[in-house]
Amino acid sequence: DILLLNLSIIREPNRPLHFRLDKNQSDPIQIIDSMAACHNQDAILQGELIRFPASPQISREVFAVQVIDSNGIKRNYTLFPDVDFSQPNANTLFTELLDAISQKSRDAWEEKESSVIDGRNYFINKEINVTVSGQINVTSPNQANPQIYIRDVANIAFE
Repeated sequence: DILLLNLSIIREPNRPLHFRLDKNQSDPIQIIDSMAACHNQDAILQGELIRFPASPQISREVFAVQVIDSNGIKRNYTLFPDVDFSQPNANTLFTELLDAISQKSRDAWEEKESSVIDGRNYFINKEINVTVSGQINVTSPNQANPQIYIRDVANIAFE
C-alpha cells in the first residue's frame, strides 16, 4: 500500500530523531493506493524483468515485472498462471502454463544476461522491458508480492 502519513518530529538532546503521528490532524494516516483494492482487476503492466532465483523457500526460479510509479515507488508483480482449478486437468494446465511463462522469461533473460544487476533478494535486468496483461491477485496482506495472473503465454511481450 501507499500511505500518506502526517507526522510530528520529536527532537530531544542526545537522542535519535523520532516521529509520531500528528495528533493535530483529524486523519494522520491516509491510504493513497491500496493493493487489496487491485485484487481481481484486469491490468496491463509494463516494467523491467525481475528474476527471483530458486532457494530453500522457493523450489524454482520465479519471474516478475517491476512497475515504477510516477513517485518512484516500485512494485514487483510475479508472473503466475491463471488456471481454473475446477477443471479436471487443472494441475497439468497449471504446470504447462507455468513452464511456458518461465521458459519465455528465461529466454529473454539469457539474451541480455550481461545487463543483470543485484536488486537485494532478486535480480533485475534493466535492459528487458516487459508488457504483460492479466488479472491482479492480492489475496493476503502477508503475500510477499502481488501477482499478475496470466491466461496465455502470448500475453507476455519482451522488448
